[in-house]
Amino acid sequence: MENNTEPSFSPILPEEQSSRKPLPGVGNFFARIFASYRKRFWTFAGIATMFWLGMFGATFFSFHFILEEDKLLIGFFAQIISFFVILWSFSALLHGAFSRDDTTKGFARLFVLGLRDTGSLFWLFLLAYLAILAPLFLIIAVSVTLMGIFEVDILENIYAFSWSIQALGLFIWPWVGVSMMAMVGERKRGIGALARGVNLLQGAYWVACGRFFLFSIAFFAVGYALGKLVFFIGFTVGASIPLAWISMALNVLVTPISALFIAHLFEDLKNARATEEQDTPLFLRARKFIKIFAIIGGILFVTATVLPAIIITSVGGVQDQARDTKRQADIRDVGISMEIYSIMNGAYPQAVPVFEGAVPNAIKTALEDSLIIFPTDPKSNGSCGGEYCWVDNTGDDQRYCVYAKLESKKQMYFASSEQGSKELSAEPASLPCW
Repeated sequence: MENNTEPSFSPILPEEQSSRKPLPGVGNFFARIFASYRKRFWTFAGIATMFWLGMFGATFFSFHFILEEDKLLIGFFAQIISFFVILWSFSALLHGAFSRDDTTKGFARLFVLGLRDTGSLFWLFLLAYLAILAPLFLIIAVSVTLMGIFEVDILENIYAFSWSIQALGLFIWPWVGVSMMAMVGERKRGIGALARGVNLLQGAYWVACGRFFLFSIAFFAVGYALGKLVFFIGFTVGASIPLAWISMALNVLVTPISALFIAHLFEDLKNARATEEQDTPLFLRARKFIKIFAIIGGILFVTATVLPAIIITSVGGVQDQARDTKRQADIRDVGISMEIYSIMNGAYPQAVPVFEGAVPNAIKTALEDSLIIFPTDPKSNGSCGGEYCWVDNTGDDQRYCVYAKLESKKQMYFASSEQGSKELSAEPASLPCW
């Protein structure tokens, strides 16, 4: 009798699992990395210098231009240039690590090759980010839900939560790193490079993660030791070295090692495969799932950025109108109280406005019979420093002017005076109010 039962689905196919040879030992792996580093140290250091100058430029322009409204456009274009330099130099560094034994590819040639793949590197990073975003949102949602169930204060544990998210990088970087080398060495692009990374890590993923974990520990230990050494030397000779320059110099020294790490890992993973067949069932499945996750991540990204902006804009407009309604009611109440005071005393109270043009205490005290609590602007930094505004009326007890700045209508004011209450298009500067 013919058996029509379909075979069960297995994410790891037996023929793929058995076609892998063991990776070289950890000692051999790191020895080759440092041998390559010593061999082309100056080339790597030059490229890494360009990379960290781009990083420094991005940080500098963020603080000195982006935060200044009149220089916002300049800062924006400067940021774009800085990020381009970062991607370009990192792409050159990847090419240098991949062709580390080819001494004919010097500094200039590597930057030419890096320029060719700068766009591809950006696209790969974007797709990887979107593909990671979907499961990351799920992890965050589950974590926050569990914190709520067990009544854990999220704010008190925000640092632990942040470190947990960053620890995920230990499991993601081997995949992204191998995918970048597939882009450089095999001319893969986008989802194809990311799927090739999954294919190469098949059966060796945890070994790669373990090596990356050891590399990370060594990376930070060396950086920390070098930093302490530089500070000790500076303290001994009495020299004062800017911390930013020390940090940049140390990063220039250690950054090429990270590129060499993924280059050697890529090479070992390729050599460990018995065949060079790339379009395996796993590769094809990986393409499909990465594409799906990237689409979901893109939807989540748009939802998490565009939707809140729309909500904040619409809700903010409603809140502005609500605060303006209160301002108008408050200013009318003050106007009524001023008229009551004038009827009882034959004149309006006089006073000079205080800091930022706010209503002085003398006016508040004079109106305390009709206004038990003198109103203030509903926004702490609204109108005149969170208070309503007053125009100096000393010397004229038959006139006054109290007003508020409106939010929902830009450059508009609402005022009360001896003439009544009115919306104004210009800020009152002297009497009469209008």
